[in-house]
Amino acid sequence: VPDKRILAYFSMALSAAAVCSYMGAYWFLWQSIVSILVIPVYEKAMYDAIIVVILMILRGILNIASATCSHYLGFRLETNLRKNGLHKLLDGSSSFFDHNSSGEIRKIIDDNAAETHKTVAHLIPDNVTAVMTPVLMFVLMFAIDYRLGILLILTTVIGVFSIVKCPVVLNFCLAIQRRFKK
Repeated sequence: VPDKRILAYFSMALSAAAVCSYMGAYWFLWQSIVSILVIPVYEKAMYDAIIVVILMILRGILNIASATCSHYLGFRLETNLRKNGLHKLLDGSSSFFDHNSSGEIRKIIDDNAAETHKTVAHLIPDNVTAVMTPVLMFVLMFAIDYRLGILLILTTVIGVFSIVKCPVVLNFCLAIQRRFKK
C-alpha cells in the first residue's frame, strides 16, 4: 500500500508524542508533589495537577489517533492481500484444487491477511512506545535527580542480569510469554 505509507509515519509520530505527553505528565506530577510536600505552594501544585490531567487526556487522544492511522493502514493492507491472494489463486492450475479444498485455501489466505493486519495495526505504535518509554524514563529520572537516574540504571542492570543468568527466572519469563501468545 505505497500510497498509504505516510500513515505508518503518522502513527509512529503520534505514538512518540503520546509517550512524551505521558512522561510530561509524570514530570508535572512530580512537580505537584514537591509543591505540596517540600515547598508548600498550593497554587502551583493545583496548576501542576491540572497540567497532569490535560497531558493524560492528550496522551489518550494521541494514542487513539495513532491507532486509527495504523489500523487504517492495516485494514487497507489486509483487504489488498485478500484480493491479490484470490486473484493469484484464480490464475493457478485447476489440478491444485483437486488436492486442496477451497475452504482450506480461503482460510489460509484470510488467516495470513489477518496476521499481517495485526502486525501492521498493532506493532507499529506498540514498538514506538516500547522503545521510547524506557529512554524517556531514564531522561526523566535524571532530570528529577541524578541519584534516581543512577538507581534506575542499577536496578535495570540487576534485572537484566538476573533474567539472563538465572535459568529459573528466564524459564518463568518464557512461560509467561508462551501463555500470553495463546
